[in-house]
Formats: sequence, C-alpha cells, structure tokens
Amino acid sequence: MVLVARSLGVGLYRNFGDFHLSGAVYGPDANVVEDIDLFGASARLAWTNTFADESILHLGGSLRYRDSNDQSLFSYSQRPLGSSAPRTVRVGGTAESDLFLGVEAAYINDGFTLQGEYGVTEIDCPPTLCASDPQAEAFYVDASYVWGGHRVYRNSLFSRTSVDQSIHDGGRGAFQLSARYDMADLSDAALNGGSQDTYILGGTWYLDQYVRLMVNVAHTEYDNSPAYGTGDADSVLFRAQIELY
Repeated sequence: MVLVARSLGVGLYRNFGDFHLSGAVYGPDANVVEDIDLFGASARLAWTNTFADESILHLGGSLRYRDSNDQSLFSYSQRPLGSSAPRTVRVGGTAESDLFLGVEAAYINDGFTLQGEYGVTEIDCPPTLCASDPQAEAFYVDASYVWGGHRVYRNSLFSRTSVDQSIHDGGRGAFQLSARYDMADLSDAALNGGSQDTYILGGTWYLDQYVRLMVNVAHTEYDNSPAYGTGDADSVLFRAQIELY
C-alpha cells in the first residue's frame, strides 16, 4: 500500500506471523513551500493464510484520516480506464476533513487470482455547502489467469509477476487474461459528481519480468457524469511498460 507520495511524514511496516501491519502519519506534499498545516494518518492490517495446496488467502482492512486544518477543501474525482481521459466523475472542494475505510480480499491458486476491494469515504462537509455529511464509495472485483508464470505475493503485497522463461532465454514469456468490474459513486446527498460502472477485459504479454505489452477493452456506463452526462462509452487501450529496476 502506498501511503502518501512525496509527503512529509513517518511510517512503519511490521510483520507478526500471518499478520502484517503498516501505518503512517504525514503532512503536506514536500514540494509545497507555502505554510499549509495539512494533517493525515493511515493504517492497514492484513492477514495471510497458505493452504496445503500452496493456494493463498489474503484478507485486509485499512483506514485513512485527513484534515485540511481550515486550508482549501478536499475534492474527489475518478477517471475511466485511460488516464488521458477527462475526470468522468468529480466533485470540487467539499470536505474540511474525511475518513476513508476499506476492506480487501484476494485468493491465489497457481495461475488463478481473484481479488477485490471496497472503500467508502465519510466526508465532513461545511454546513454552508451540505445539509448533511455525504459519503463516496467505490469497489472492484478482478479475476485473472497467468500462463507461463505466476503472480508473486509476499508480506501482504503483490509484486512483479514472475515469468518462467523469458523471450531472451528462448521462451515465449508469460500471458495473462483478466476480467474486471468496478464502480465509483460520487452522488450522495450534496455530492453531484455522478457515478460510473465499468466492465473490462484485458490481456497482457510479459516478455520478461521487466517488459510487458497490454490491451484492455472496456465498456463504461455513466449516470450524471460532469464529463459525459448519462450514457455509455466503449474504449480500447494499448499500453507498453518497461521497468528499470
């Protein structure tokens, strides 16, 4: 779990047998030079069990609290599958503080992986903007299978996918097929950011552990989206990724 990027703070990560605990307390972005008194804290607890057939069950929960300390209000948004697309559901400055609560689960058996997460954000909205405090929610479910390799899982986290025989060694690399459904809803109470449901089919070719080619086909349904209104959209996304470490 990435707690905060480029922020000023301290964190911890400890293992207790099958349990894994991480947490952090942090301030504003380290690149911000203004006098901003932002405060945040987060924690995550995960449990792992490995069965006799070497399949793995993962369960976890997390929380994060943020307080703007009377600075600018927090806003919320979500993009569809492609990061180059506009923010399809979004709400401008709304929260003086917020509390995120999330649960997660994963099951891994040989090349098969089933995983999902659900999160809800309780929003502390000023009475001048909201008659009552709203909440935002999102979740996803993802199923995938890998041939010629396997997902790597250790210390409650997924790592880079392992390839049995890369193309540099005369092999074909590894192939992965996946299906995913995800939902984001920013339309509770005073939130008018819309909602979206996305269905995705994906394929990945791992040439080795550091290079992969990806294609995703997605169908998204929108409800009161600030970008697209109420309707649907289809997309095909091609990506190439090279990791240097």
